[in-house]
Amino acid sequence: RRWRLELTPTALIHHTLGRTEVLEWRRMGPIAVTAMPGLDLVSPSTLHFAYAGEGLQGAVGNVLGKRLLSVFGDGGAKRLLGQIEDYRRLHGV
Repeated sequence: RRWRLELTPTALIHHTLGRTEVLEWRRMGPIAVTAMPGLDLVSPSTLHFAYAGEGLQGAVGNVLGKRLLSVFGDGGAKRLLGQIEDYRRLHGV
């Protein structure tokens, strides 16, 4: 229950074991499914997107992008991406 994604009309909320991160849709670029760079043996999928947040972290997120490890649900990263894109279209975000 703690490690999950929550979709709201204004934000994607990323709940982890240690914290909750609110990522506003209006600051988020298009989302893609990509491999985790630097992992040679195992390359889990991530949701990768530009994110123009506040402060230094936002500036870095806008240039390098932000990654969320795709460990949510049992449908795979591409299915999760489709659900997020459908939600964004439905709510006009």
